[in-house]
Amino acid sequence: MINFIVIVMFVGIIIKQWSYIRMLKVPTKKSILEIVLIILGIFGFVLLTFYSTKEYIHYLICVLGIATFIFIWVKPGITDTGMIMNVRGRELYSWCEIKKVKISKTDYVKVTYLRNSGSKIIAQKFDIKDYEQIINILQNNNVRIENI
Repeated sequence: MINFIVIVMFVGIIIKQWSYIRMLKVPTKKSILEIVLIILGIFGFVLLTFYSTKEYIHYLICVLGIATFIFIWVKPGITDTGMIMNVRGRELYSWCEIKKVKISKTDYVKVTYLRNSGSKIIAQKFDIKDYEQIINILQNNNVRIENI
């Protein structure tokens, strides 16, 4: 019974994360270190499952856990309705909750989001080729942009 509940919970989380991923217009840039850590994490899940499982249903739980892990990692970015992230217990900040955005452009685009109160929410990094699309989305949603 516990295994069934865990599977249902994982499926629910995956569906929710998939809906966020489908909303993405501009995903964040993933660094080589992040990719390596995700691969190591997946490898750890597989080893842990392989050496500790007693039933075939545990392999399904492992696959669903890995899928959830990947979906949560891929999810952050910019949508038409707001910004998606994995910080502070919230996943979606709408544009009306964001007062200002600071953008710095180097070999990547760093976007720092500020609340209406002026406090920093988070900074995200994007591919340099997405700069124009980011600016267009922010301007269409009347977000104040400050170039650094």
